[in-house]
Amino acid sequence: MDDYKVLAMFCFLTKSVHGGSRYVTRIKVCTLKGECWRRLEDFVLGLPYDFSGKHVDGKLCWPVMPEGSVGSAWSIVAFDLAQEMFEEVVQPDYGEGGYERVLGVLQGWLCVMCNYPGVLAEVWVMKEFGVRDSWTKLFSIPYLDDPLWFHYSVPLCIDDGGEVLLEYKSVLVIYNPKHGTFRYPVMNGATSCIEADVYIQSLVSPVVDGQV
Repeated sequence: MDDYKVLAMFCFLTKSVHGGSRYVTRIKVCTLKGECWRRLEDFVLGLPYDFSGKHVDGKLCWPVMPEGSVGSAWSIVAFDLAQEMFEEVVQPDYGEGGYERVLGVLQGWLCVMCNYPGVLAEVWVMKEFGVRDSWTKLFSIPYLDDPLWFHYSVPLCIDDGGEVLLEYKSVLVIYNPKHGTFRYPVMNGATSCIEADVYIQSLVSPVVDGQV
């Protein structure tokens, strides 16, 4: 729509009419052309617990804890930046035992890292946004030690040879799915990292040979 938009989420506790309390999430949007904040309808699909939305195909996605749920149950909710509407995103069938999941973006696809206690982590990607059958399990990664205390990050990238870069226990790890081997890249001047992420130099795509 030839415009930039910023979405802000405000989550706070409020008193209910029955005397208890509940979380309320309010949404505001600012456009570069409009130069003002507009309030949208309150978010009623649960409690977003990662406020850094993952951008995929013109949509921002969050893991959301359904109201009244317990444990690690969560859903995925997407905000369409053009239509300014929320929708729930269908998830793959993780099978039994998948208890801890992390949402991210990998190679332009919506990605979920699903952890299985004491065994491994599976990496799923949605190759066609909003289509459940397009969820594809790319690979599984065995755990180096007890995953009850440490979890892999969502993969940061995959190189042309299929090796996967991710974070584990404050260090970077390269996993080779073909051979089931691990390597630890050297970070000059640092022995560990607090958090790793993919760096994007500009919000505007560069123009190459007259094409964006």
